[in-house]
Amino acid sequence: MNSFYIVLNSDDAAAVGSNSDYTTTLANTINLNDNYTYECAVINGAYQTCDPYTNKQVYFYCDLVEYSYNGGALEQIVNKTNFHQPTILEKPIVHFENQVKTWFKMSKKHFNTIRIQVKDENGTSIPAGYSSVMLEIRQIQ
Repeated sequence: MNSFYIVLNSDDAAAVGSNSDYTTTLANTINLNDNYTYECAVINGAYQTCDPYTNKQVYFYCDLVEYSYNGGALEQIVNKTNFHQPTILEKPIVHFENQVKTWFKMSKKHFNTIRIQVKDENGTSIPAGYSSVMLEIRQIQ
């Protein structure tokens, strides 16, 4: 196994929490080989367009990755939007796809739950709505 994908949706029956902060329990526990190191990247995702419109960057956080610095704070960030945010009148849900993957070292090798948080650049949770994320997990050594 060199890599595999996990798709997480806030409206999935296995997801518990709010649409911007939810934990999904997987059908089976994932046990990665302890002899290897793994990384995680966001392939694509979606989130509710902010109302009122703010045009702030949106961050996805995931409890599978190690902490890294984001604006001087240690956080488990896996994705940051870097494009113009449409208004809610233009598009109620923003869909994105990362052409260039940013990889983050994983902190867990055995897990059956994954927590996702979606916040704007001020740390405010994105308003209630739909969010999703597709993660790729790969072995690096």
